Amino acid sequence: MIRGGFMVGGVWVPNQFTIIGIQQVLAAAFWQQPFDWYVGMCAHNQADAIALVNIQEPGATGGYARQHLEGNESNWPNLGVINNESYIESRPFTIPGPGPYDLATNRMFLTDGSQVIAISSPRPEGLTTDPLPENTRYRLYFR
Repeated sequence: MIRGGFMVGGVWVPNQFTIIGIQQVLAAAFWQQPFDWYVGMCAHNQADAIALVNIQEPGATGGYARQHLEGNESNWPNLGVINNESYIESRPFTIPGPGPYDLATNRMFLTDGSQVIAISSPRPEGLTTDPLPENTRYRLYFR
């Protein structure tokens, strides 16, 4: 089983992978295919397939920009095990910009720049401020 999610302010926010996302994670893990992913914030609901053009994310006027997480050891430096589940975790990141953004966001998403890979559950109360707090990380679990 592949699971993923964001660690935001020490709180785990799980994701739902799209079918395309599952295929990309498996290709990266088993075929060593390079990946070039970005993390963004959005106001959107989860679904099995989401077109990137339909994701509602803030405009750049408040300083918003997706965060780049290319597939390499610098961007994904942490391997570990928690509760007998192996994981890989990204470097800490924050979505830049002073805000306020022109759109209130409630979720985070992972994209390759053309398709949505995963979209998170709603961020919990207290973590709904924009931009994201520092030390946000993305984590993939394999079981």
